[in-house]
Amino acid sequence: MLPNTKDKFISNVPKEFIFPYNCVNFIPSSEFNFTKNKDWDLCIISRPSEIKRITETLLLVRKILDKKAGVRVIFIVTDPRKNAQGSKTYKKNSIDENFFTMPKKIFSSNEMSAIDFICTSQESFGNFPLTDIFVNQILNRSKFLLCLSLSEGGPRVIPESFMVGTPCIVPKNFRSGVNKYLNNKNTLFVDEDLDLAASQICNALRKKDSFQTNVRMSRNLFSEKANIPRLHTFLKKIFKQKKFILEGDFMLHNLANRLACHGQKNNFQIMNSEKLFFKWIERAENFNTKIDLFSEEDYFFPNGVFIDNENFINFIKLLKIRIKILVYKLIKRIL
Repeated sequence: MLPNTKDKFISNVPKEFIFPYNCVNFIPSSEFNFTKNKDWDLCIISRPSEIKRITETLLLVRKILDKKAGVRVIFIVTDPRKNAQGSKTYKKNSIDENFFTMPKKIFSSNEMSAIDFICTSQESFGNFPLTDIFVNQILNRSKFLLCLSLSEGGPRVIPESFMVGTPCIVPKNFRSGVNKYLNNKNTLFVDEDLDLAASQICNALRKKDSFQTNVRMSRNLFSEKANIPRLHTFLKKIFKQKKFILEGDFMLHNLANRLACHGQKNNFQIMNSEKLFFKWIERAENFNTKIDLFSEEDYFFPNGVFIDNENFINFIKLLKIRIKILVYKLIKRIL
């Protein structure tokens, strides 16, 4: 599954086996009544990391407020800090500490009371502590989604925003897997210079009606409701061509997260552990969809099986030490 069917990475794969969609094409459609009343001017959905340019985002909001007082902003940024690690949690987990220390320094008391911060602990409440429908309602009640990253793989939040009728703001040199869907009608492209970007955003807020998204087209492109039947037909065709016997049905639920290796409790990326990979295969062979479908993640990644990135790094360090000791003993024996 890859949107760019001409990518060199899959040049040897027969074209009939390539499905031109990925995780951003299977976003759940939240059913609720859209509103034209906007509670926020800017909605920011991000992570507290340098790659997401969260510090620059805070500074940009500061400049916007300097130019246009009263702008309403909401931050939805989950909190990945681990309490047991104390102050070391920032470096260990690549967290931009500025997000948690800067707001009270750069915003006045009155401004803080007009900015909403939803920063729920991932350690306590999972990787996605807010439901899809809640986030989509926030997006629908915002004039713009602001994404200041310079590079993204498949930024799910942009299609989500388009699907609820909210245009986006991104840097002019923004690169991502959804760039081909961005245009001057549904997206404001701003300069990297923060002061200039602030002026461009303030101007766009005054001309909000100049931007709009095509909700129907966006849902046809990005929703699981539209694309799961297409994928189902594609897979059945391959099975028929290869004369494979199809027993049961394909598990095509929650592809927006599963294809991106995102779990509610865990990181599904198993490239760091051979044991975890084979453990997954073993459990898949005994998987009972009638019993386990609604607790799939708990079934495949029970406590004690999952290895997170930090533990993997510690494992590698220990492995290197053991290898050095082994090499030393071999050399000593030879001599």
